[in-house]
Amino acid sequence: MIFKTSITAVIVTAFIFLSLLLTIPAAKAHASGPDFDFSAVKKNGDLFERRLLDIDGDGETETIALQAYNMQIFKEGDTEEIMSYCGLLTVLKKDAAAAEGEKILWQAKPAPVSENNSRNSIDFIFGDFGLEPIEALGNITTGAVELISPALQSDLRPVTYRLIRWDNNKKEFKLVKFGVLKGALDNPDKFAWSEYKDEDVEKCSWIGKILLIKSPGVVEAEIWRYNNNMPMRGIAVLKYEKDGYIVDSWIEKLKLIE
Repeated sequence: MIFKTSITAVIVTAFIFLSLLLTIPAAKAHASGPDFDFSAVKKNGDLFERRLLDIDGDGETETIALQAYNMQIFKEGDTEEIMSYCGLLTVLKKDAAAAEGEKILWQAKPAPVSENNSRNSIDFIFGDFGLEPIEALGNITTGAVELISPALQSDLRPVTYRLIRWDNNKKEFKLVKFGVLKGALDNPDKFAWSEYKDEDVEKCSWIGKILLIKSPGVVEAEIWRYNNNMPMRGIAVLKYEKDGYIVDSWIEKLKLIE
């Protein structure tokens, strides 16, 4: 039986998700999987965002997933609507003796109840105010298994990423990076880990989505920027070096979203 967690509800102030993010067509992403289906999660304890990968090097694939907890439900008369829920990062290993054929190898602890919990811990929040999916899983920056996920946001601005790395000695995931991957406004050739500042929105470009892991440390990603308050988007192949990505080639140059 998968362990179910019960904690005090995380208080989240809901706000409207910018319609632009909902209408811009997204490129297909092998690494980040299909578009997230919010309605697929029905109750606390459900596993979602499943990925299969051999993360401990034993030759067998493990299941990396999120386990739903802290579900918030709006009730009115006989009607119930799921408003939001959180996810515990979970690693499951095959075990023929287990009731469901898998046992938990590792699971994150519930994040502290705080307004900024998703920005400094291994926690994932999903609601109409934003989503924190597993965007990519694999050798994102190095030869180690890593997971990258955007922190909650409601508008089009530099994405704050959490980079979470598997420690195969301790058999656990650890948060190793937190910040935006920011580049120059014009002709960006490098995207370095940086702290986000509101005044940077019109002064920089940024990695907006990891679309595909091509090889260890090499990814295909969406690049975003503003031009006179109008969003621009491009797609580039990036290589990880030291503390950020350098542009290897452009698949689509930055252009205005029509």
